Amino acid sequence: MSWLGPGGVTVSYIQLLDAAYDTVEDGDELMVKFINTLQDSGEKTSTYLHRLQAVLNQVVRRGGVATGEVDRHLLKQLCRGCWDTALLLKLEPLKDAPPLFTDLLLLLHSEEDKEASRAMRMKQQLGVARPRAATCSQSMHACGEETGVASLQKQIDELQGQFTTLI
Repeated sequence: MSWLGPGGVTVSYIQLLDAAYDTVEDGDELMVKFINTLQDSGEKTSTYLHRLQAVLNQVVRRGGVATGEVDRHLLKQLCRGCWDTALLLKLEPLKDAPPLFTDLLLLLHSEEDKEASRAMRMKQQLGVARPRAATCSQSMHACGEETGVASLQKQIDELQGQFTTLI
């Protein structure tokens, strides 16, 4: 390996490190991993997009997807694995002409910011709302003490009878 040494090219070192420590899966296996990557519960959509981008970069390096198809596959999988239905309605029309990763990321960040400000306004609005008056009602009815005691005695007798049949 004569290309290593003080005069070696940085790209050569990166290729060597990739060969030694990178994944051993081929492009097709990585593409299956990419297709099965879904948004985690509670995960922001922009964070999910970053995870997709990382997996898709591995797919491209291993020859599973052409470089020109990256944006199309990224948007398609984002729509497939995203849980935000309101955002999906905005992303669906973009499938014919998928945006670049950076444009898509900017769109997601702006939508997340809008949602966060909407949630904050809603919290402020509900926090200022006038508390409602609570009502409580109680009712009483008279029952004869004899009737209540007799009913309880009857239930006890029935339970004792069931208990003795079990033993």
